[in-house]
Amino acid sequence: MLAAPGACTSVTRHAYASRRGWQLHHIDVDVQFDPPGQIVRNITLTRDLEPAQIERLLASAGRCPVHSLLTGDAAIVTVPTVVTPQRRPEAS
Repeated sequence: MLAAPGACTSVTRHAYASRRGWQLHHIDVDVQFDPPGQIVRNITLTRDLEPAQIERLLASAGRCPVHSLLTGDAAIVTVPTVVTPQRRPEAS
C-alpha cells in the first residue's frame, strides 16, 4: 500500500520540475507507517536547486492524486457479484 503514495509523489514531482525547466536529476521517496498510524514520507532531491524551488517542490508534494485519495473523504464501496454455475441437464 505504501508504494502508491511514494511512486505518485516521485512521478508528479518530476513532472512538476520538468514543466518549469528545473533539472531534477533524481528523487527518492521513502514511505513508512509511523506507530501512531501516520504515513511518513521522506523526500530526497538530488540536484542543485534554489531554496525557493525546493520549497515549491515539497509544498506541492501533497497534491499528488494518491495523497488526495488517502487524506480525503473517499469511501470504499463493495459491490458483490455472485456467480452461480448453471447445472447441466441430467442424462436420461
